[in-house]
Amino acid sequence: DTSENCVGGGYSRSVNTLMLFGTYEAKDSYYVFRNKNVDRVFDAVCLEQCQDSFSCAMSVRLNKCIQCFGSLDCMSCQFLFDARNCEDCFCSTNLRRRKYVFMNEQLSKEEYKKRMAEIDLSCSSTFDTWREKFLEVLRADTIFPEHSNINVQSTNGEYIIDGLNSSGYFMTGAKDVHDGWFVFGGEHMESCVIAASAQDCYYSCVSTRSRDVKFSFVVYDSQSCEFGIKLNNCENCFGCVGLKKKKFSSVKPFVFLPTLKTRKQNLTVQKFQPLKN
Repeated sequence: DTSENCVGGGYSRSVNTLMLFGTYEAKDSYYVFRNKNVDRVFDAVCLEQCQDSFSCAMSVRLNKCIQCFGSLDCMSCQFLFDARNCEDCFCSTNLRRRKYVFMNEQLSKEEYKKRMAEIDLSCSSTFDTWREKFLEVLRADTIFPEHSNINVQSTNGEYIIDGLNSSGYFMTGAKDVHDGWFVFGGEHMESCVIAASAQDCYYSCVSTRSRDVKFSFVVYDSQSCEFGIKLNNCENCFGCVGLKKKKFSSVKPFVFLPTLKTRKQNLTVQKFQPLKN
């Protein structure tokens, strides 16, 4: 992993980010949880390809947004829910390709700019006031969609984008992924949580740029590993912890010979050889 100046756990290729967990490719961000490719975001949960945003969740491709939820391709918006392709909108819900909407009311550009000039969200009391008004809008004037999926086929779940024959929660680019949670680009996976660019993984958590990983936790750039924890650039390892650039390794004091064979559902070992002191 090439992360620098980061504090957290289960992260990869991140820089200058504090309190990040299950996150990939974060930069100059704080308090981020299960994000991918984010830059200068604060208090972010389940975001992808977002930047300069604060307190947003379950959204993709946001820029300069505050308190936006379940939204896609939005810019310079505050307090939105279920919005698509919107710009300069405030405290509204269920918008599609809109600009200058204020509390679900369409305004002219001049009127919108005038109202926004009177609102200073950097003031905590003002922020809290509008957050309460946003909650009132959510309760009284919002249509909650049956699902929040986009461009999916034979797919069940919530917040899935570009999914095929998959099921789970907040996934992008998933193909044949079942019971997946927070998967960013995965194929042929089952019961996995937090993964990016992974294939053929089973019952694992935090699998990054890896394939054929089973029952493992925090695995980077590895393949054909089982029951491992914190493996980096490893291959054909079983029951190992904290290895880097290793092949054919197993729980000490044994090491697998190159004759190790794996199957999709179980592991068959032909021969053991004790480690030499």
